[in-house]
Amino acid sequence: MIGAIAGAIAACVYNIPKWIVTECNKILSPKLLEYLTEFEVFIMKKISYSNMI
Repeated sequence: MIGAIAGAIAACVYNIPKWIVTECNKILSPKLLEYLTEFEVFIMKKISYSNMI
């Protein structure tokens, strides 16, 4: 659990190489990949909106 938290924090600070993201996405179930995609779209909308203010 600590590793997951540390990884999430590190991902915010350091860029994750595209090849690692691609490889990780390959092992996700289709439903989990769908959730991840929806979450990423949601976050990008929030970031775009906050930059407009």
